[in-house]
Amino acid sequence: MNSFSVFKTPISKLVCCFSILLFFSTKSNASVDSTKKESAFLQFLLKPHRKFVQYIYKANTPYYDTSFYQSLKHFTTISLPLIYKSQDIRLEESNANSPIKKLTYKPNDNYIIGLMFSNRIATFVLNTGITIKQPGFNEKGNTKKHLDFNFNFYGKRLITDTYYKNYEGFYLKNTNDFTGNSPIDNTPYLLKPAMRLNAFGLSSSYIFNYKKFSYRGSFTFTEIQKKSCGTGILGVFYTYLDLLDSTGMAPVQFKSYFNELSQSKRITFQTAGINLGYAHTFVIRKKLSITGSIINGLGIDFTQQQLLSSISVQQKAALIDKLNLRFSTRYDAGKFFFGFFYIYENLIKKANTNLSITYSNTKMLVFAGIRLNSEKAERRFLKRMRLL
Repeated sequence: MNSFSVFKTPISKLVCCFSILLFFSTKSNASVDSTKKESAFLQFLLKPHRKFVQYIYKANTPYYDTSFYQSLKHFTTISLPLIYKSQDIRLEESNANSPIKKLTYKPNDNYIIGLMFSNRIATFVLNTGITIKQPGFNEKGNTKKHLDFNFNFYGKRLITDTYYKNYEGFYLKNTNDFTGNSPIDNTPYLLKPAMRLNAFGLSSSYIFNYKKFSYRGSFTFTEIQKKSCGTGILGVFYTYLDLLDSTGMAPVQFKSYFNELSQSKRITFQTAGINLGYAHTFVIRKKLSITGSIINGLGIDFTQQQLLSSISVQQKAALIDKLNLRFSTRYDAGKFFFGFFYIYENLIKKANTNLSITYSNTKMLVFAGIRLNSEKAERRFLKRMRLL
């Protein structure tokens, strides 16, 4: 089961337009002469899609213990989530020329009202364009989200998470550490409008007790955990982070406080390692479920700094500590359900020189939804598309 979210409307429109054109072109071809034999070329094009549809609808003996969880593969769920996504970047210089040795930057994020569709194949989260501003939004500058992409795959044995973020425009979260309660330029936050972040992450983990434990039940709503159960988790991860600001990483007002951060205009690091963790779902009176998951990772980091003079400095390899937390609670009445889930990832670059980097990534959803039996509609659509 895939969980997929795109917060960039041109991409969504392109995908929707392509799907509509494909549907009506196939429908018109079928209505011209349904008795006409399909051409060899059309058969060639449709063959892999038909194989996939046959695989989905093939009657198989459940691979899981049905006394522990139930599949809802014949249902489509529609839910309305309130979504919050955020990042923190903390840069810390051990030999800074002041008692305050760290800078914490954040983009100016809002709450987003989305629209979520889930079925046996995938979960799509679409942006409705409706946002709820946070307190102090107008004081935190403007963040341009050039691209914000998340993909979560919850398979029967594997869970895989990947994301790509391209943000421009940050504010200094810990401005008060430097200014106290005295605002600078009539604003409580120092702004870095030219600061740009490119971040990519990929992790994949194996679920040992997959026959009794369902991640899908907690995070995609397409299965229901019937009994309390837990599982061990083992996997791998890779992270790439590129932070760029042509004026330097330290604010202009406080350049004299720092050495390396004042002289660095670009910091790039890559890391890879292994994950080890545990997840458990508690089921209370059949309808209420609470899931907690903690996965800890250890890896090797390679960091490169580019100075304002355009000289590149390669740091020695260092250890990385990675933490992934997931929490979900849901009340499920069968046709209707509601709940909350939270995913947090924190990556800490251990200081082997004077510079340490911490990157955290947060995603929260509050949701309410409905399930609809969609099997008959699916079959009618697939027959019209000549796939069934």
